[in-house]
Amino acid sequence: MRILYLNYNPIPCEQANIVHKMKMCEALAQEGHEVYLMRPVPPDSVMDHEEIFRLYGVKPVFTLVDVPYVIFSETYLPRTILLKQVMSLVKRFSPDLVYDRVSWFGLSALSSVVTKVPMILEFHSYRNFMDGGPLKGSIKRWWTRIWLHSPHIRRLVFITRQLADHFMSHFPEASAIDSVIAQDGASLPPDPLPPMKRPWPGRKGALQVGYAGSLYPGKGMENIVLMAENLPQMDFHVAGGPQDLVEEWRSRNIPKNLHLHGMYPPAMVPSFLDMCDVLVAPYSRRVTVRGLQGGKSDIADVMSPLKIFEYMAARKPLVASALPVIEEVLNSDMAYLADPEDTRQWVNLLEHIEQNREEAFQKAKKARAVLEQRYTWRQRARLILSGIQ
Repeated sequence: MRILYLNYNPIPCEQANIVHKMKMCEALAQEGHEVYLMRPVPPDSVMDHEEIFRLYGVKPVFTLVDVPYVIFSETYLPRTILLKQVMSLVKRFSPDLVYDRVSWFGLSALSSVVTKVPMILEFHSYRNFMDGGPLKGSIKRWWTRIWLHSPHIRRLVFITRQLADHFMSHFPEASAIDSVIAQDGASLPPDPLPPMKRPWPGRKGALQVGYAGSLYPGKGMENIVLMAENLPQMDFHVAGGPQDLVEEWRSRNIPKNLHLHGMYPPAMVPSFLDMCDVLVAPYSRRVTVRGLQGGKSDIADVMSPLKIFEYMAARKPLVASALPVIEEVLNSDMAYLADPEDTRQWVNLLEHIEQNREEAFQKAKKARAVLEQRYTWRQRARLILSGIQ
């Protein structure tokens, strides 16, 4: 099939959703489809397509389609411009299917209605269909119910069972549309791994504990500081941003055994993970992300963290928060699960891993095997397109 994958963020950018989209387009292309990814280009962008593929560690098996970047504002003008861009791309490429990871309320539905092309909509949240933005409350919910009746929407994709349940409870009309639960995924690390270009600050002989991801509230930075304070014999490494939060944390009185690496290019993240002995995902019960529109929202009850899958692919012992959405993927055979609000549990588990490395490694091997069986990007692409021609 010829697939047009919609995207409204500039590429490259710091947001993890671009990693997701680049990996999904690579997987769809590797499954034999002709894939075009919409790439908004800001005026100051200087990176060419070849550099972008290298930066994200994906093969150039799909096509990046440059369009002017549209800056969001609380008006309908950006949506109007983007809709025209989508219509132009549909006319240019005549896709058999349009794929959209839903982010701007109403735009995806309008695209399906106006272009009359079969569409798959992928959901990573449900709250943007409830409130926020220029439409609020009952009007927004009413409009969502209207576009859910579009005959051109072929399938809804939800990244967690929790998200699907939430969405269906608010919009029972969606039950009439074919849907699938498809958690995020990961690629197997390249062999050999790209060499680390930065000096590693960890001490020889100390357990190296790593975290890769954003520093937004609830993602785990607060818990990692407490772990480092309680475990001075271990080294803690944090790779992620955005840069303003990295600088903010560096300005605080953080423990000397906590090293903030800043952001790595996505292609270098597997090399960072490989330098660590243990990987942690200490998500809180409330997790904040920054959206396309510049606002922030809580996703703890519906998220499917990319890093969980990348940790599994790294074949490293993993300690993660015992949250329902994470337990959709992990269990005690594959990882150590801890109460996100109980720092002592995390400290005890890291000490246990330090003393029982073979047990921890066996769990890591199991997690990697499960990833290979269920959670690669190509398996995700097959699941989502199953039965669609």
